[in-house]
Amino acid sequence: MEGRADATDQLSDTVDYSALADLMLEVSASRSFMTVEGLAGAFADAAMERFPMVVALDVRIQKLAPKMAAEVESCGVRLRRERRIMGGR
Repeated sequence: MEGRADATDQLSDTVDYSALADLMLEVSASRSFMTVEGLAGAFADAAMERFPMVVALDVRIQKLAPKMAAEVESCGVRLRRERRIMGGR
């Protein structure tokens, strides 16, 4: 994020995490997703669009106790999106 809340410790320099959680609920209710990858991608795209101060975003979604042949506690996906910055990186 451009605001650098890690340096300033100011709420105005970060994204409202409650708003991010609300966005996840909104995206997940918007349609049925066959894969956690699809949900992660839709959420990442929506978050990058709604919150212009976000320059990079890591989304991690875990599905607890998935139905599969092997017994596992969870499985999931991690997805990263970065905004292209003109004249930057």
